[in-house]
Amino acid sequence: MVTIDNNAQPVADRTYDEPTVGLIVPPPEIRSIVEKTAQFVARNGENFEHKIRQNEMNNPKFNFLKDEDPYNGYYRHKVKEFGAGTAQLTKADENIQPAPEDQAAQATLKPKIIIPTEPPAEFEFCHDPPTLNALELDIVKLTAQFVARNGRSFLTQLMQKEAKNYQFDFLRPQHTLFQHFSKLVEQYNKGL
Repeated sequence: MVTIDNNAQPVADRTYDEPTVGLIVPPPEIRSIVEKTAQFVARNGENFEHKIRQNEMNNPKFNFLKDEDPYNGYYRHKVKEFGAGTAQLTKADENIQPAPEDQAAQATLKPKIIIPTEPPAEFEFCHDPPTLNALELDIVKLTAQFVARNGRSFLTQLMQKEAKNYQFDFLRPQHTLFQHFSKLVEQYNKGL
C-alpha cells in the first residue's frame, strides 16, 4: 500500500507503524506464506525481509513483498501485529469448514469404485485399416457410408457401374480390401 504524504520517505526507510486502510486479504494458500514471512520479519527485523526479497526475487509467491502488490498492505499489517504480539498464525484450511449440506453434496460426488467381474466386451467400432494411401482409404470409407445408407441394392448397382474402374476393385469378394470394406459397412449400419 502506498500513501502519499508531503514528507515522503523512500521505500527502504519506511516503517511498519503506518496506518493500514482497506486491507485485501489474500487467498488461503498465499495467506499462509504471507503470515509466516511476517512472523519471521517481525522476529528478525527488516534485514531479514531484504534477504528474502533478494533470494525470492523471481518467485511469484513472494510478490507480496513488493509495494505495488495488492497483498503488501496485509503483509505490513501482519508484521505490525506480530511485532506487537497481538497476532497468531492462522491455519486457513481449518478456518473454512463447509456447511453440512455442502458436505452431503461432496459425499455424493465421491467416485464409486466398481470392480469388474467379467472381461470387457470387444470394441465394436475398432478396426485397423490395411496400408492404403489417403485417396484409396477415402474411397473405401465413402463407399461404405453410401452402402450403409442406401442398402445392398446401391452396392450391386455400383458394382455394375464401376466394374472396369480399378479404384472400386475392393467391391469384389476376392479382393484383399473386401473384408475391411465389409467391416466398415457393418459399423456404419450400427452407427446409423
